[in-house]
Amino acid sequence: MKQIELLGDDLSYIFDNFRPNPIQVKKYPKPKRGKRLTHTMMSKDHPKALRLYLREDEAGELVGSLKKSSAERFWQYHDSTHVFAPVADLIRLGVFCHLDFYHGIALRLKGLWEKFYCSAH
Repeated sequence: MKQIELLGDDLSYIFDNFRPNPIQVKKYPKPKRGKRLTHTMMSKDHPKALRLYLREDEAGELVGSLKKSSAERFWQYHDSTHVFAPVADLIRLGVFCHLDFYHGIALRLKGLWEKFYCSAH
């Protein structure tokens, strides 16, 4: 039986395969080394925090609602410091990363399911 993928693994996959739109290319240029998006950019206090831009001249709405120390814990499952991603953050991340409707719904449901599963055990 195949083991279930964790939400943190799905988020890492989304970050690794992110393809920006023209406005996002200017705001999040590809670095010479490393990734365009990092886990800490999902926070609200990162200098290059992810933002939803509708127009170039706009300030943009933050994707993440938690501080950097909390946002990094979305990926920490091995101890009691794990933080569950807020559903609103997952919705905004889905919009930011251009996920289609079904993948966006799956991401939100997985976030809710993990929180429910862990509270039941």
